Amino acid sequence: MFRYFVEQAKKFDLKPHMCGSIEDFVQQYAGMPARGGLSVLNQLESEIHDREIHLQELNRYSERLTQEYNEKVEFQVKAAAAVIYMCSEWICVETRREGRAHL
Repeated sequence: MFRYFVEQAKKFDLKPHMCGSIEDFVQQYAGMPARGGLSVLNQLESEIHDREIHLQELNRYSERLTQEYNEKVEFQVKAAAAVIYMCSEWICVETRREGRAHL
């Protein structure tokens, strides 16, 4: 699971940083009733799982936004080409009309 987070961080050029020290982590659980290591690990695994699901959702949104952006850029390029074509056709039609008017 850790490799997944590392890969995703690299994919988005994120630089991870420490969010606290080991002492801070221990202090967080110091006031709680004694729990076994397995209980703490299960809680941490649950938190990591939730964050993994959130990260996967963000990836889906990112991919969808990228796809929609690319589609809109492609549409814009095609629309610009169509405008150029229509203008050139309009100029040709006007030129023909002017040529006929002089005859």
